[in-house]
This record gives sequence, structure tokens and C-alpha cells, in this order.
Amino acid sequence: MRKDGKTVYTNISISCLRDEKKFVSLFLVSLLDITDRKQAEKQMKEQMDDLQKFSRLTINREEKMIKLKEEINFLMKQLGKDAKYKIVE
Repeated sequence: MRKDGKTVYTNISISCLRDEKKFVSLFLVSLLDITDRKQAEKQMKEQMDDLQKFSRLTINREEKMIKLKEEINFLMKQLGKDAKYKIVE
């Protein structure tokens, strides 16, 4: 977290460099700010969720319309009339 309170996402890499002769170990630490990538991923996920919701709504609506048209065609045939809707599947 930054001093201003903003959350920062980082990718941390730690490497150990060891010199056996001098009995010294050094650690190399690098931080890569990936905040922009995380925000982009969040936006993409939200958009994907919206698209999936829209897809479910439209598919469900279309399935209901097909069932209603089939029911109307069935009732028309019972009345001795031609089917009103051509159903393409």
C-alpha cells in the first residue's frame, strides 16, 4: 500500500546469490508494479460477466419465444387452421 492509501499490486522476485568462499549471501529483490494490469483484468472480467449475463437473457428469451410459437401452432392445428409460425432450429 502506498503512503496515500492506494493499493499497489506487485510481482516480487527474490534471488539468493551466495559466495561460499567468503561465506556471504546476497539477496536480490525486485518489485514490478502490475497495478495497471490488475485493473485491466478487473475491467475485462466485469465486461465478460456483463456479456455472459446478456447472452443468458437473450438465449432464455429466444427459447421462451420458440416454445410460445410451438404452442400457438399446436392450438392453430387443433382449430383446423394452418400453423402461424415456421420454427427454425
